Formats: sequence, structure tokens, C-alpha cells
Amino acid sequence: PIDKFSIFARYDNWNVTNDGQGNTDFNEKKTIYGVAYQYNKHVRFFASGISYDPNDKKPNDNQTDYKLTAEVKW
Repeated sequence: PIDKFSIFARYDNWNVTNDGQGNTDFNEKKTIYGVAYQYNKHVRFFASGISYDPNDKKPNDNQTDYKLTAEVKW
């Protein structure tokens, strides 16, 4: 059963010093992570999360979203 599970993760961190519209020194971080389960050859289930931190001097803008997804292929 362990071969039917897979995990994934991605980390993004970027910095914009000037975007042409007066916004400077903008830093942003995002982490995407999750687990997948292969039910059979046509159906796969995903449980994933996204943590988002804009870090642009607004301390309450952090957010985390969770998602459950089913993929069906024929």
C-alpha cells in the first residue's frame, strides 16, 4: 500500500525591488505541499495545502488554504 502514496512540495521565495508603479522592496513566500493516493488506475485523490506569506510589512496577511481533490482519467 505504500507504493500507492506520493508526497509533493514546492517552496517559492521572490523579491521585487521596483515594479514600475512605485511599489518597492516587495518580498513574498509561498509553500505548496500535499499527499496523493492512487485508488486505481483511473482515480487519484489529493490532499494539499498552500501557505502564503506576502511579507510586505503587513503582519496579518499570512494565510493557509487546504484543498481535497479527486482526479479521474479515462
